[in-house]
Amino acid sequence: MTLAHGGENIYDGWMKNPKSAMISCNDGFRPVSFLIEVMDE
Repeated sequence: MTLAHGGENIYDGWMKNPKSAMISCNDGFRPVSFLIEVMDE
């Protein structure tokens, strides 16, 4: 939600691109990771 509304650097320098986030599902049997990035139009 933060990235969708223009926020950035939510991991305080952990990501090379401040307009991206690595999000993981907490399902122990079928874990899934998502890289979410802001796309400039």
